[in-house]
Amino acid sequence: MISRPETSDHEARTIAFDAALAGLPPVFAPEQVLEWIHDNAGWVEVPWVGARIIADTVNDPRRQHFPGSRDLLYRRVDGRFERYDPAVHGAWSKAGRPAEAGSALTGVSPSGSPWSDR
Repeated sequence: MISRPETSDHEARTIAFDAALAGLPPVFAPEQVLEWIHDNAGWVEVPWVGARIIADTVNDPRRQHFPGSRDLLYRRVDGRFERYDPAVHGAWSKAGRPAEAGSALTGVSPSGSPWSDR
């Protein structure tokens, strides 16, 4: 169990979220993040975790509405996540779109349907 760090609420939640990601397998479902948080940092609110997942997922267009987004996750077509690697997944904008026009990168919309900038 992670005790609540003596810091701001946002920073404490972020520390717990980052620990959750570090403790998960390379490919994971969003439910696994919530389960890890519940088991290890129950003081972190579920809605905050959901918002953090959106904000930190490079190919989620909803991230543009969340301040402080970080390029940590990539959502796969099957709905699971993996850690974002620019060498593997390419460059993405803070709006959740491929950063380079004309690239062959494929992403996933929030509904899970595939889309491409081709």
